Amino acid sequence: AVIGDIPPEQQLGPADIRSYGVSSVSELLTELAPQIRSDRGSGGAPVVLIDGKRISGFAEIRDLPTEAIARVDILPEEVALKYGYRADQKVVNFVLRRRFRAATVELSDKSATEGGRDTPQAELDLLAIANKGRVNLHLEYLASDALTESERDILPTTKASGTGGSSTSTVDQRPFRT
Repeated sequence: AVIGDIPPEQQLGPADIRSYGVSSVSELLTELAPQIRSDRGSGGAPVVLIDGKRISGFAEIRDLPTEAIARVDILPEEVALKYGYRADQKVVNFVLRRRFRAATVELSDKSATEGGRDTPQAELDLLAIANKGRVNLHLEYLASDALTESERDILPTTKASGTGGSSTSTVDQRPFRT
């Protein structure tokens, strides 16, 4: 529950959340954008709460899986005042399950259709919720190989030798240029 007695404008249960087909809180907020946009003032980003409490920053919750959410309450702008925010922001309260554990791994690899560039990527998320405590660990790995001119169809540069310019020598810098 949030501070005060103002009822939510909209309340989403687990089935409603699953119907959006998203896997994280950040993706869910993107899908909920029309409902959480304020009609007052600047209409900035909504205030996000977890179990009725302020969060330290969006990075704290952006990777939480949607399966860990028991309910989402979308509250009017007046509730933002009670938490020390401006009155032109709606409030989104994520109510988490009492007990939840999840480990997710995402692996991907991007390759160029021609040439030798390779970009492997890995993400590991561990989440444990027990009663009032929560531990969330997010690890990311991303590497990109250099793509050199020699891996593409780029001709080597030529350099004239001597003052008359009668002879040219080929200097192949392609393996060293990206």
